[in-house]
Amino acid sequence: MGQTFSRTGDQCLPLEKQDRHIRLLTLYPSPDENAPIKCSVQPHSLNWNPAYEALSYTWGDPSDICPISINFNGRPRHISTNPEAALRALRYYEFPRVLRIDALCINQDDDAEKSRQVAMMGYIFESARTVVIWLGPKSEDSDFAMSIIAGLHGVFDFDGISEEGWTALENLFSRAWFKRI
Repeated sequence: MGQTFSRTGDQCLPLEKQDRHIRLLTLYPSPDENAPIKCSVQPHSLNWNPAYEALSYTWGDPSDICPISINFNGRPRHISTNPEAALRALRYYEFPRVLRIDALCINQDDDAEKSRQVAMMGYIFESARTVVIWLGPKSEDSDFAMSIIAGLHGVFDFDGISEEGWTALENLFSRAWFKRI
């Protein structure tokens, strides 16, 4: 008795229209970082206070599809490269991880569902145990930029940042996530 997402052929249980129902994704672990991604989604009510992490990210170019499919509810599914990279980076080695990821937890072919879910977005993020921000894969200077940010101790703590440091920070803050709002 599944709802078919017509664009992707994925089988997902339909969401109840009341009681603030959402879908949560379980990302299954793997000790091999190159192993195929395996995940499933199930409906949950926010009234039940489920434990999950909300992912804040950009979808990326929808035409930039990852050539390797993920295992989604027991079926192959192709997704764009940015969510695939996020899933790969966020996957634990030994334990499943429960996440709320819009592209995979909302039926993108159902405008009514999308509208209801978008209306609940603030509460979805507020109710999450943690909000994880995916800025994208590592770049040449992203670790350097993050170390500079971690070392800042106040508003006026910028005097010791080198020219290379400012370039690394500019590159980090030029990523798509910072431009989406």
